[in-house]
This record gives sequence, C-alpha cells and structure tokens, in this order.
Amino acid sequence: MIWVDTLIPRVVAALAIRSWRDLVLKLIAFFLLVNFVGFVLDFTGIYPRVTPEWAGNFWSVIAVATPILGLQFGIMTYLDRLQKRLAKADATDTLTGLPTRRAFIVQTNTRRVTSPEGVVLLIDADNFRRINDAYGHFAGDACLANVAATLLKHAGPDDVVGRMGGEEFAVFIPATSGTDVATFCTAMTQKITTKLDQRFATAGREISLTMSIGTVKAGPHHAIDLLLSRADDALYCSKNDGRARMIEWEDMPSNMRQAS
Repeated sequence: MIWVDTLIPRVVAALAIRSWRDLVLKLIAFFLLVNFVGFVLDFTGIYPRVTPEWAGNFWSVIAVATPILGLQFGIMTYLDRLQKRLAKADATDTLTGLPTRRAFIVQTNTRRVTSPEGVVLLIDADNFRRINDAYGHFAGDACLANVAATLLKHAGPDDVVGRMGGEEFAVFIPATSGTDVATFCTAMTQKITTKLDQRFATAGREISLTMSIGTVKAGPHHAIDLLLSRADDALYCSKNDGRARMIEWEDMPSNMRQAS
C-alpha cells in the first residue's frame, strides 16, 4: 500500500539517533511514554499494578532502553559516516583531488546563486596522447596532477576548479572574483613542465605540455550545460587555431557557434 511505503521511511527517520543529545532526548521520551501508558492502564482499571511497578522502577527502564538505543546510535553513526565517505569519493577525482564533473557543476551552480555572472573555461591538454604513448600512463597521470596543481595555484579562493574527465578541466571565475581571466589564461597556456621523480624508470626527465582554452561569459540566465557547450565550441576552435591559446566564444564567427 502506498501509505505504508511512505509511513515506514518516516518512522525509521524519526527513530534514527543522530547525536548524543538525540539519544538522551529519546531516552526521556521513552521513559515518559512508558509512564503514560502505565497511567492510562491504571486509570482505566485494565491493569492497576502497571503504574506503580513501572513508574517506580526508572533505572530498570533506562537499563533496558539504553543498550538498544545505544546500539542503534552506533549503527546509524557508522552508516552516516560511510555515506559521507562514499559521497566525498564520488565528488572528488582521485588523481588530482579536484571536484569531478558532477561536483563541479553542482559547486558552480551553488556559487552562481550569489555570483551569477562570470566566465566559464574549458581547458584541455594539447597532444596528451603522445605523452602517454611516449612515457606511459603513469607519467601522463603525473602531468595531469601537475596541471591540476597549476590551476589551483592561479585560481582564486572564490573560483571553482574541476576535472571534467581525461585531460580536460573546467574553471568558473565569478565576476566578483579577484582573478583576472586574461592573466589566468595566459599563465595556463604557457608550457607546464613536470619533472618525473624516482617512481619512474625515466626519473629526472622533464615533460612539458601546453593547454588550449575555450571561454564563455556567463550571464544570470545561462544554464551551466549551455555554458559548457559554448566553452567546448571555443575550445575546439582554439585546438584548430594552433593550440596553446585561448579563444572566447563571443569572438568566434557565428557559423562556428554550435551552442547558440
């Protein structure tokens, strides 16, 4: 039945213990409920001995209820911490420590509640497959981790930085941010050099790569999906225009704007 399906989760949520304060309050409520039931039974004459026996034995009630509620509290605490760890793992890229694509979109939408205007950037490593082919995927991962660190170095505290997947990254710079978009893009289109450490057979070797960037201005009524699509158009244009450069979607010819 539908009402059962909705009632059971609500009952479970009401009984769940989320803190020590919640545990104490539920113990008090349990004790008061027991005494109320005893009073009703005694008053109606159904079971006159219930009230004096139960009401006079407070510590017995507490002794019975505490282990049960304590066990429930322990289980709920464990499940809550496990859920938070899983949520954090789902929202964080394990290689770079940056937000994942989904987390980037969520964080950007949250930031745009108070700062709706700004610039969205899509940033992609140039010829990255060649690095994987020449030095191996572990070396490629080291380069991506260094790119992420470089992004965070140049981004401001109010900017949102994320890894969209593979060698592609995204940044949202609010209009209220202190980050200068032109300066940021200039820094990211310069060569980013990664020096391989002792974990690699080619330890000491330096690998350099460049980044191509597509940007689009975000207005108050622009959906994030539209902005990412426009930034992707600009990124595609910057790749075709020679790489290691920034192209603004607004400066592209109208016939090349796929996401209008």
